[in-house]
Amino acid sequence: MTPEDVKNAAITGYGIMVAEAHRFEKKCPSVMAALYVPTQDGGVLAVASSIKGPQGSQLTEFYCSSQHKHGNCAEMNAFALVERRQMDCRNSFVAAYGSTRHGVRFLDPCRDEDNRWGCASFCTQNSITALTKRSRIEGLLTIDVGQEKRESDDIGASVRV
Repeated sequence: MTPEDVKNAAITGYGIMVAEAHRFEKKCPSVMAALYVPTQDGGVLAVASSIKGPQGSQLTEFYCSSQHKHGNCAEMNAFALVERRQMDCRNSFVAAYGSTRHGVRFLDPCRDEDNRWGCASFCTQNSITALTKRSRIEGLLTIDVGQEKRESDDIGASVRV
């Protein structure tokens, strides 16, 4: 799976999520994240969404026991899915795609605020490449952390794997 495939998975997941929300007249999550973890058996793609609201789903002890417990964004929900499977997500690729005040687009990882850890910190600490609209797909990949603040207060998750 290439970085471009991961970005396409985020876009496709977002489209399916929006269509299903409209079909069942449910509140639509605003961000979809796709996380690709290369493994010995071909790799795992975890896809998770994030909805607006006061609570996070806290899928595993991952949230409660780590310094990243405030990162209830779509990316952190995808990381939690992988953690639940007891997989190491180092050297992975993650892409978040969703709606903001400025339209639908790829989003940068959440930055640290108010002494809380954002998913940008988690990506940096675990050598996870965040694929954004400015990431170079061909050749060397870059992490574009903090160029653009996520413009939603998304918390929670509905999960697809």
